[in-house]
Amino acid sequence: MSFKRPAMIETLLVVDDQPAELARLVSLLHDEGYRVLAATDGEAALGLATRWPPPDLALIDADMPGLDGFELLNRLHDDPSTEAVPVMIFTAAGDRAGESRALALGAVECLGKAMPTPALLMRVRRQLDAAVGRRVPERQTPEQLATAVA
Repeated sequence: MSFKRPAMIETLLVVDDQPAELARLVSLLHDEGYRVLAATDGEAALGLATRWPPPDLALIDADMPGLDGFELLNRLHDDPSTEAVPVMIFTAAGDRAGESRALALGAVECLGKAMPTPALLMRVRRQLDAAVGRRVPERQTPEQLATAVA
């Protein structure tokens, strides 16, 4: 069952410090026809995300040593080259505080690690489709915005 539109190859950044989970996600998403960039830690993920072009969507584990998923989300949104990348955060099942924190920081979705494959693929596709209308153009100063409206 494929939820992928064949028109273009989208790039996903997948970040998880657990090798088995990372391999599962990479394989699943690759089999759906996505280009997948994979990292086992936040610092490596930042390096991948800031390459040009940035990924179309990031799937990030919240609970990682060092630069965790929440701080990675913050840094992605603070960088003009990656601020428009939608981020889906994986949290432990039932982690309401983690879900609230991720959403408050700008994640587009919070997912439980044990999410069934069809549901995960549908959510990835939905976020990629929604991202087309969400893309943020270059940051503009208030002065630039004022002259654009005038």
